[in-house]
Amino acid sequence: MKSLAAQCRELASAAMREGIFQAALRVVRENGFEGLTMDRVAEIAGVAKGSLYNYFPTKQALLQFIFDRVVSPAIERARAVVASSVSPVEKLRGVLREWFDHFGEYRGVFETIFADKTVRQFCADARRTKYGEGLALLEAVFREGIEQGVFRGIDPQVASEIVLGALILPVERDLDSGQRRSALEWVEKFLDVILWGVSTSRPSSGSPAAAR
Repeated sequence: MKSLAAQCRELASAAMREGIFQAALRVVRENGFEGLTMDRVAEIAGVAKGSLYNYFPTKQALLQFIFDRVVSPAIERARAVVASSVSPVEKLRGVLREWFDHFGEYRGVFETIFADKTVRQFCADARRTKYGEGLALLEAVFREGIEQGVFRGIDPQVASEIVLGALILPVERDLDSGQRRSALEWVEKFLDVILWGVSTSRPSSGSPAAAR
């Protein structure tokens, strides 16, 4: 069991990181990536620059922390949906809504991440990790749906990659165009395509799709 002193140090560290995160978010929203300097973050967070460097020795480390801190809540909210007792279809709907709503909440940060090539490179490892976690959650939903007979016997991994890839594209297009589409409306249209496809009939027995 950790000592009281160790617990206090952990709480203080967590509070410091949260303060730095909020300060960095403010800087990004007000000044963009170019204006994200360690001096500005330290000033807004109300900490000495040296203390900031104790937690984040480089700007890259700070950016990776921001990305992880912004995306992790969306993953955890989706994880709660997947662990719930609702149907696989409702789980898929819930996960997509959580992610799209979260994007809207932190739109300014995502604009910086996606728009700046340097930031994308800095956050590449963190992005791959979070994408992997997202894929695992989607795959769990598809596997459950297949086991229950709700979804047909598709490849869960392929289905998950298609869904996540299809989710990322409209997000990036919204950022490029400045458009703000309704999460509820988009998710329902998306599910309509995913669940029912685009064909008016099933493939014939001699078609390549049926052969698989």
